[in-house]
Amino acid sequence: MKKNIICAILICITAFLYCENASVVMVGSKVVLESDVRAKMKEENKNYEEALRDAVIEKMLLFQAEKEGIVVTSEELNSEIERIKKRFPDEASFYTALEKDNTPYAVFVKTIEEKLKVRNLVKKNVVDKIEITTPEIA
Repeated sequence: MKKNIICAILICITAFLYCENASVVMVGSKVVLESDVRAKMKEENKNYEEALRDAVIEKMLLFQAEKEGIVVTSEELNSEIERIKKRFPDEASFYTALEKDNTPYAVFVKTIEEKLKVRNLVKKNVVDKIEITTPEIA
């Protein structure tokens, strides 16, 4: 009986460790997935702790942006997508790069929209409140 329980526990632990989409942290209503952290580790060459910290900060900022009602217009979104596409020799190269990264276009668009929300949040709460006086310039 004990052997069966130990085997069951080991199987559960192993399954959990190999679960790509296990949630690691909840930030407000946002979930940081294990796969998010692993992807960040790979993309940015970071260790697990750094990648997790960065993922949590990103989700915190996104949660706050949505809480404050920050929206991204379709013009902003389309403009940013076009700006990114221009980095590639042609549109086919852009889509090939998405395929190579196993990133569906819809996920790419959602990611860009989230990054723009965070950028607009920072602009609203930080950049727009910076006041530089003449003595500070001199």
